[in-house]
Amino acid sequence: MHINILQKYHRISICRIFGQKFLDMQLQLPFFPTDTRMINSNVGVFSKDEFVYFLFNGSPIYCCLKDDLNNFRFIVANLVVNHLCTCSEISHALGIHVRNVQRYVKALNEKGVE
Repeated sequence: MHINILQKYHRISICRIFGQKFLDMQLQLPFFPTDTRMINSNVGVFSKDEFVYFLFNGSPIYCCLKDDLNNFRFIVANLVVNHLCTCSEISHALGIHVRNVQRYVKALNEKGVE
């Protein structure tokens, strides 16, 4: 009962601060296709036709062609930079050496997007 009162008070104070109606965040359940290779509990890789899809909680966040190595390197590095997964998680899931993933991340941090 005490928690409910605090939650109601917290919602009222947020409404007063932002001056708008309080909307609860929607819970997104992680539904992945059956042949998805999981990197961690939230991120997976799914291949269909000639494309590779990177999924976050079942929703696609990146897509590239299977033959596009530069775009693949960018996506892998971007997943690490955005703290969606670690270098070791990606290397175990995709069969890439950990040092290569670290090189991709270093190149993205130093040179940016080219």
